[in-house]
Amino acid sequence: MEAPKTLAEAMSQAASLLRGLTPRQRLLLGGGAAAVGITLWWFVGMVGKPKFVTLYSGLKPGEAQSLGSRLAAKNIPYQLSSDGGSLLVPADQLDASRLETAAQGLPRGRVWASSFSIPLTGQARILPRR
Repeated sequence: MEAPKTLAEAMSQAASLLRGLTPRQRLLLGGGAAAVGITLWWFVGMVGKPKFVTLYSGLKPGEAQSLGSRLAAKNIPYQLSSDGGSLLVPADQLDASRLETAAQGLPRGRVWASSFSIPLTGQARILPRR
C-alpha cells in the first residue's frame, strides 16, 4: 500500500480499511479510540487544575465565607474545606491572597503561621541552640 498523496485519497483508504474489518474489530477499534480520547481528556483536565493550599484554617464558617467572597471580588479563586473552617486558594496566588486579606485587616483576632498552621500571639519563641 502506497502513501496517499491527497486528503481525499487518505479518506478513501481509511474507508476501505474500515469496510474490510469485521463488526467485532470495528467495535474494538472504536472502543480503543474512545478510551484514548477519554484518557487524554482526563489528563488535560488534571493538568489544568491548580493545586489548592490552605490560606487560613481554624475559621468559623461565617468568617471563611466572608473571606471567600472578598477573594472572589478580587478574582482570586478559592475553596472551602468540607467543615467550612479552612479557606484554600491556588498555590500560585497564596501570597497575593494573604496580602489582599491582610490589607483589609482580615481575619480579625488571629495570625496564622504559614508553615506550621499554629496561631502566633505576637511574641516570638526563641529556641536555644544545640
